[in-house]
Amino acid sequence: MNYFHFQKKYQTRTACICGLDKCKDVVKAFRKIEDVRGNVQRIPNSIASSRKSSIQSVNEFYIKRLLAHRRDGNKNGLSKQRNERPPKKTTRSTASCTKKEDVFVALWHFDKVLLQQYLSSGNDTSLPKMIDKKMAIAHGILGADGCYSNADIHKQWNDKKKIPILESEHVVLVPTFYSVTEAFNDIAKATVSFEDFQLVRNAETKLQARPSIRSSTISLCSSQDCNGQSNSLISNLSNSKKRKGPTLNMDSVRSIQSLPKRQCTEYLNALHSSIDEYKKWASTEINRSSTEINRLNSEINRLNQKADQVDIYERLLGEAQVKIKQIELERDAACKELKESNDCKFDEDDILEKLKRMGGLNRISLVSKNGVCTNPNICRQLYGFRDFEFCVDFLETAFEIKYEEPIQSTISAGYNKGLTDIEQCLLTLVYTNTRWGYDILGLMFGVASVSTVGDYIIKWMP
Repeated sequence: MNYFHFQKKYQTRTACICGLDKCKDVVKAFRKIEDVRGNVQRIPNSIASSRKSSIQSVNEFYIKRLLAHRRDGNKNGLSKQRNERPPKKTTRSTASCTKKEDVFVALWHFDKVLLQQYLSSGNDTSLPKMIDKKMAIAHGILGADGCYSNADIHKQWNDKKKIPILESEHVVLVPTFYSVTEAFNDIAKATVSFEDFQLVRNAETKLQARPSIRSSTISLCSSQDCNGQSNSLISNLSNSKKRKGPTLNMDSVRSIQSLPKRQCTEYLNALHSSIDEYKKWASTEINRSSTEINRLNSEINRLNQKADQVDIYERLLGEAQVKIKQIELERDAACKELKESNDCKFDEDDILEKLKRMGGLNRISLVSKNGVCTNPNICRQLYGFRDFEFCVDFLETAFEIKYEEPIQSTISAGYNKGLTDIEQCLLTLVYTNTRWGYDILGLMFGVASVSTVGDYIIKWMP
């Protein structure tokens, strides 16, 4: 149950011993929607003394379990309790000298099962201090799935036999719910139920209210007026407010028949008019009632649909939470795998360095300044120069081109994605100093198209 309507007046105080910063905001939010969880309940005075030892024992055990469920906040709240009695030798009355201050706890700190069992009617303002153990088990609040354990059971001992009395085992009902986030979620759900409750309440109020309709009462004239000097024997129509619509007060048939013909005719005409007025009111009332019944039926259907939607939303929310957990697990696994793969990978600079130092001939090793052409014999056989850096400087000066360090072993299709000018010149030099064909040159410099190799050679060696 998400909503517990409170029909009585809230206490003015909102202070709670829990010590939570948002507790007052939660209490005010529950009071705004007329929920019982916005009320506060008095805590047994921990420093109060009672002549009955059983009551004193229960109070002490209640405070003990209260601190066990939330020690720091409740302990600070309990420190505000006072119970000072006047000195024995005093002339003033005990009532005027006693100083006693109690502390309170908000009802939203109690389990919703307890609220539904004891406060769902809206007439009660507080929970009992303790309940029987069997009743607690029946409610499902004691045990592994409940909010209380065997440690919350108060036992009354037999002083003679030094054993507990089983019939006197009770569970103390202390607050156990202190999650502000879940409390605001409960407020959101209760707000929806409160809006539905307001709609039903407004509909019932409108249904009970009836429009004020003026009634017409017809009565015969007195016998003296019939015999005497009155010009009219028919009384005027009296207008007065009636709860059940117009009423027809007609005299007996014998009295009507005793009237003269003209007066009887006037009376019957007036009665006929009143009957028509009554029929008109009855027809209007029937139409209004039918319209109101149809509206209430539509409202009930809408509320039923809304309740079904709430159930669907709750089911979808549960499925979404499960999916979110699965996604989080998959994400963690993917991150772990990515991290492991990153640890096994080399940096881009390391890869280029390895390609430069490779024994084979490729675009990177042929064009790089620290590649295979650092060997003077290989540089002379391929390019016709014994020093590769001198060869590059010569090409830059002669053709006004710029040297760029290669980063890929092959070229890709597209505009401005082929070999650079310095690479094209080097390819042409290899062609002039060797007898290799276009296909071998393309394989060496990473050019897949033989025609593209020919275009480079024609461009720099017309």
